Amino acid sequence: MKTHIRIAKYLIVGASSVLVEYVIFVTLHYIFKINIPVANVIGFSGGFIYSFFMNRGVVFTEGKDGSARKQIVIYLALALFNLMISTLLVTYISKYIPAYVTKILVSGFIAVYNYILYRKVIFK
Repeated sequence: MKTHIRIAKYLIVGASSVLVEYVIFVTLHYIFKINIPVANVIGFSGGFIYSFFMNRGVVFTEGKDGSARKQIVIYLALALFNLMISTLLVTYISKYIPAYVTKILVSGFIAVYNYILYRKVIFK
């Protein structure tokens, strides 16, 4: 697949994954009054599940030949790292910027380094 097509698909899947995570986070925090770290973990988990299957099935299709079990273990390890970074950054930065803005900024930061790792390590 051509790189620009893959990047476009990654951006679409990534944006929809962020939307899934963001809607869960905002709903839990602002409507159900769940604290930021818990809402972030639950939102991140929903986004993780959606993102794995969409990236494997739509963006990095040549990765379907690899072991799904191995891929999901590595993907989960990266997701847990991302979850830790996301939770720490959102919790800290939201003291200065509203959490709904902070969440978007942090998700964008994570998306950049994830593309490289997905392409070179997980779905190679």
